[in-house]
Amino acid sequence: MPTIGFIGGGNMAASLIGGLINAGTAAADITVAEPDKNQRQSLARQFKVNTSADNNDILHCEIVVLAVKPQLLKTVCQQLDQTKLKKNLFISIAAGIKSTDINNWLSAANS
Repeated sequence: MPTIGFIGGGNMAASLIGGLINAGTAAADITVAEPDKNQRQSLARQFKVNTSADNNDILHCEIVVLAVKPQLLKTVCQQLDQTKLKKNLFISIAAGIKSTDINNWLSAANS
């Protein structure tokens, strides 16, 4: 089973995490990067997933779900540590953002 990382741990991410776990994904294979300490603790308690305050901590995951508000996505992508990016599959749930824009923002990280 691939490892899955979420950047953002809000309601949409929580719904997806719940669905993944209900479908058989091991909680140990899921990591969530969320800046809000209370939300991190809530996700860890509810789903038993790994959590972190640092978005770069999920870049070891094979699949990275970008679950942040559309207006934050560019900044989040550009702040990721380019040296930690590998052949991750990035999936965005942000409405109205083109995949070409996300690719450009990820490519511009740390430049």
